[in-house]
Amino acid sequence: SLMDKSVEYEKMLGENMRDIHETKNDLIVLQGLVPEDAEDAHEQLNAMIKEYGEIEIREQENEDIYRKTLRIPSGGLRGLFGNKLSVMEELNINYDLRIGKGINAKTLKNLDYQDRREFGKVIGIYLDNAINATNKTQKKEINIEFFLEEGCFCVLISNTFCGTIDIEKMGTMGYTSNGDNHGYGLSLANEILKKNKNIKCDTSVYLDILTKVVKIKM
Repeated sequence: SLMDKSVEYEKMLGENMRDIHETKNDLIVLQGLVPEDAEDAHEQLNAMIKEYGEIEIREQENEDIYRKTLRIPSGGLRGLFGNKLSVMEELNINYDLRIGKGINAKTLKNLDYQDRREFGKVIGIYLDNAINATNKTQKKEINIEFFLEEGCFCVLISNTFCGTIDIEKMGTMGYTSNGDNHGYGLSLANEILKKNKNIKCDTSVYLDILTKVVKIKM
């Protein structure tokens, strides 16, 4: 469901921004065609133009994210990151997004659909955990990097955290450093990694930074 919604989100971002801008312009043109003495019509059109102008300003934030994520492979992954970056901005989490050379919207087009879907699930789980963990710290920072390495497409996610993390227990049902009712996503990610030999994840901890590098064979 998450990946299906992410694909929809990719399409929606571009279409929404275009439609809002075009509708506002159409209203301005229409206003010019209405007789000046039609005061009620002008009042209604002014209100609508103002409303669409306000929506356009709000959508500008989405457009900034849309532009940042254009080079992320499409098919769900770009929509997923677009959504999560919006969440980070709402939570005032500082993030750094880097996309390596040779990566573009079509990079994963030849991947098996199931592999791409499961890769997206794992990434989504790790992103959610990174956001939850970082949001509890004073130093709210998440770094994301896309790169190619030895025939694999790789996504690095590193985040600050507080407390302690037992890497050996990560992925065990119910284990979490994020409090009650968490940890089950990590268990699901672990199951996918065990079953799908095309997807791997390397985990490391240095001081208060947790880093995961998720790789998929291309």
